[in-house]
Amino acid sequence: MSQKVSLADLISLGTHQSKKWDWNWYILFVTWFFTTNTKTSLDQKLDYLNHLLENNAQFREVFIKKWTLFIEQVQFDSLWVHTFSGESDSFIQELIWALNQKIISAPPQGCEISHLVDEVLQLDVQLDTYRYFDSARFIKILSYFPDEKISHLINEVQASLVRSIYILSSKNMSDIYSSIFKMPSSEKFSSDFVKVLQVISLQEISDMQALKTLNSSNMAMIDNTIENFRETGVSLNALFRIKKIKSRLQRIVHLTKMHEDYNFKSLAAILAERKNFYSLKFQFFHYSSQLIEIVSLTSAETGDHYVGRSRQAIAKLFTSACGGGFITGFTVLIKTLSSYMHLAPFLSGFLNGINYSICFIIIYLLGFTLATKQPAAIAAHLTYQWEKLSKSEILDEIDSVFKSQFWAVLGNVGIVIPTVLLFSYLSELAFHQNFMSPEKAQAQIASMSILSFTPFYAFLTGYFLWFSTFVSGAADNFFKVYKFDEVILNSPKILSFLSPANKRKWANFLKNNFGALCGNTVLGFILGIVPVFGDFLGLPIDVRHVTLSSGNIAAAVYTLGVDVFYKPEIYLAILGVITTGVLNLSVSFMISLRVAESSNALSEKSLDQNYSKSLLNLYILKKLGLRK
Repeated sequence: MSQKVSLADLISLGTHQSKKWDWNWYILFVTWFFTTNTKTSLDQKLDYLNHLLENNAQFREVFIKKWTLFIEQVQFDSLWVHTFSGESDSFIQELIWALNQKIISAPPQGCEISHLVDEVLQLDVQLDTYRYFDSARFIKILSYFPDEKISHLINEVQASLVRSIYILSSKNMSDIYSSIFKMPSSEKFSSDFVKVLQVISLQEISDMQALKTLNSSNMAMIDNTIENFRETGVSLNALFRIKKIKSRLQRIVHLTKMHEDYNFKSLAAILAERKNFYSLKFQFFHYSSQLIEIVSLTSAETGDHYVGRSRQAIAKLFTSACGGGFITGFTVLIKTLSSYMHLAPFLSGFLNGINYSICFIIIYLLGFTLATKQPAAIAAHLTYQWEKLSKSEILDEIDSVFKSQFWAVLGNVGIVIPTVLLFSYLSELAFHQNFMSPEKAQAQIASMSILSFTPFYAFLTGYFLWFSTFVSGAADNFFKVYKFDEVILNSPKILSFLSPANKRKWANFLKNNFGALCGNTVLGFILGIVPVFGDFLGLPIDVRHVTLSSGNIAAAVYTLGVDVFYKPEIYLAILGVITTGVLNLSVSFMISLRVAESSNALSEKSLDQNYSKSLLNLYILKKLGLRK
């Protein structure tokens, strides 16, 4: 609201209105209160209000009359009960409903205070700045009202808190008994949620401590259920309903604190959640994070396999990366030879995509690794560990991550170069010429120069590497949720030409590898097709992959001979390869880290960006010797 409200407007409207409830005056009052002298603190605003009540009899009369009516009729239940996760049955329904509420505001429902709160939140009030204030100033304002009115207000707030806790618990019971809990732990869930209802009545909370204990137990169960989704997979709607239960449990925590001592911090958290409900940006990221959360849970488990915490484990990772570099050498050879076929651009890009995909799949099936595919999964794993480890343990984990990545890249690049040089030597022996022509060698060196678009292309490739990991996790979750291994075993048509034993082997193979196969295939075709689309659209869009680029530069150097080292272009190209490696790894890592932090699968500690950034900064400072 941008309208300016004066004291005269409040007095005039309040004087001429009847005693019937009308939201207009209250909306004007909060607009006046929060927009007048916007830079002042809440204490200063309360001082000014007290000054007016003492010295302006006309304003005092209107103020007492209107707020007395408010105290007598106001209701709080809707404000306490409504959580951001909403009450729709599915993710899509809730998103549509939220967007409708943003575009077409619902009319006020009776005397619910939530309507007035929404008007305040639209004024962009900074709730954190009002967290601490002198309550004596507020009590002085309340002294203008009869004691019985204040007692009525306090009793109504207390009763509404109890009613809301009861309603939230009952809604959780309803969801617990729904179809998403057709699992062995459902009886445990049901019994604990029943106990919550037993310590609450519509009149009072009989045992506050028992309620807190049971609520904590239920929250732990929900977190455990989300963690189990890593093994079983989860549909978007099922996760949405789980998150509704968790958001209600968190709301109950805030309401119990308010029931005890009117904790303003809890009230600010409730108001902040309601404010986010009217932010389209927050809605988009909140709901998109539901999908991302599913993938992060899967990627976190995969990422653990890429972290070497001992010399033996790092040696194993290095050996695996060497195998990946060797296979990539064949990919460089096939891509270079296929370029001499002079095919149509799209067909050439499609064949390159097939070449890359087969290469990545072979690397995966042979148990080898490609270093650039690891960071996205490692970041999800690292974020998942945020809540489980101490600060020193997390720093040790980060140290293991960087060591593992260094040796993985060294293994890939250190082997792809001699492999390509060997192929060049064999080609010269067999055909008296290298498989890469001098013209193509010059073009490769020029295209990899750090002064060209190479850094941008490497940055873009980092996004593609993260996206392939995202696809891998999504495909793996899709396979688990719909139990395609059981579909394959029970269907008389799928793989019908195989014996039952072989059919079972294929079902188990797909169950364990479906996600990785999809992710590698998608990455291969992205690397093959994207340059074609860039040329077609006339845009600077291409890819730069550190292992493939290293192989191309090695072939180019063999073709041009040692004289190439007397030219500055080769050193610019080498710098381009190094930059490509750094950007490939760091971009995919940071995107995955940010995505995993943004999803709501983890605890508040895990989601604290400042906490995670401070740990990464502390690690870097320690390595630079600037912090002990």
